Amino acid sequence: MPRTIQVSEELYIVIDRDAKRHESDSDVLSRWARSLGLLAENVNQPASVPDLPQGRVTRNSPRRVEGFQLFGQHHTVDRWWKLFAKVAEILIVRHPDKQNLLLKSTHVDQQASSLREAKPILQTRFHFEATQSAASFMSETEALLRLFGYDPRRELTVQEHVARRTGNR
Repeated sequence: MPRTIQVSEELYIVIDRDAKRHESDSDVLSRWARSLGLLAENVNQPASVPDLPQGRVTRNSPRRVEGFQLFGQHHTVDRWWKLFAKVAEILIVRHPDKQNLLLKSTHVDQQASSLREAKPILQTRFHFEATQSAASFMSETEALLRLFGYDPRRELTVQEHVARRTGNR
């Protein structure tokens, strides 16, 4: 039976950033627990709880976007929202008569004031919500490509990396 837990805003942001496509918050936490050896791969088997290291630990940071290739051209971006914005801009430059297709995206609006953190889509009069997860931006970007008649699996390649960093416990 699903249960609800409360987490800090900081932890919620980290969970949201680390979520892979179509992965729930529970999936992220389970993945983390498995990687620490706190949860068995087979959920019916109890995991033995290892001694966790004290002091400095190495952990994976959330996935980061480095760039993408679209229609045979490489573009460098360092934020997931920039990926969405650049793809939208490229599509509008290719199809200036189809700007209104952007409004079919659930996170695009003509009024910046109706969005929590509005970012402009260049070459248009539209804005989009920039406070989405990586998975949400990928989903929206793929949906946008389909709206304009393109197959995202054929046209879009995203370069990501998971940085390893050392932190204090």
